[in-house]
Amino acid sequence: AEHFAFTVQYGGSRAGGDTALAEHRDASVATLNLNLNTAEEWAGEQLKGSALYFVDPEEPPRRHTVRFEPGLPLLHRGALRHGAT
Repeated sequence: AEHFAFTVQYGGSRAGGDTALAEHRDASVATLNLNLNTAEEWAGEQLKGSALYFVDPEEPPRRHTVRFEPGLPLLHRGALRHGAT
């Protein structure tokens, strides 16, 4: 079996930190997302929270958003279109 890892470090206005992840599909059967930020980072001025959104496969213009709080694990099909804000 093969395993792959992908990480994104959100940094808000910090140099080198990402602020969003463009809509995409993963090349996997299943994807586990885990928010590793601390509560202080998540609530702070530089990060200001984060969210994942999923594109409705039956109604593509519709998006379902999940507040991605620290420590939250989220398992989903890799083929499901999604992004992060």
